[in-house]
Amino acid sequence: MLVQADPRQGITTWEQLDPEGSKRFLTLLRQQNIRQQVEPHLLALFEIAPDYVRRLIEHRWGFLLKLQEADIHLSPEREDLYARAKARCPDTRIWTCYDAARRAKRLPVIFQTSGNSCSKCHTLLPMRQQQHLKNGNAIICDNCDKILLLKG
Repeated sequence: MLVQADPRQGITTWEQLDPEGSKRFLTLLRQQNIRQQVEPHLLALFEIAPDYVRRLIEHRWGFLLKLQEADIHLSPEREDLYARAKARCPDTRIWTCYDAARRAKRLPVIFQTSGNSCSKCHTLLPMRQQQHLKNGNAIICDNCDKILLLKG
């Protein structure tokens, strides 16, 4: 990764340091519709999922992340979350993987990744799996059997 900071923080700082220059540039971006062309590349550079993908991930997988958090901390509501998650999980492979790790007390099993490699074992992911992640889907790493979601 070339840059590690969130670009939104950089833009906010820039707006404070150079309000006129930043306003002119950002206005030009909006007027020329350049933002739609530039944004995907900037998000990829900073390894940030676009807003619509983050919302999709939260909608599809947020319940499983909440369950994992509750399981790790032994929260009282974890059994209720478990029942709801089991009924809601859209992918039986993902659920089977999570359930097995939960029963074996090997949590966490869900990790967020930039989309190119597994954030647990650092194995480069096949292009097909990278594309699934970029579409808001969860995948299972072929090397370490961890569930991966795109970092948002």
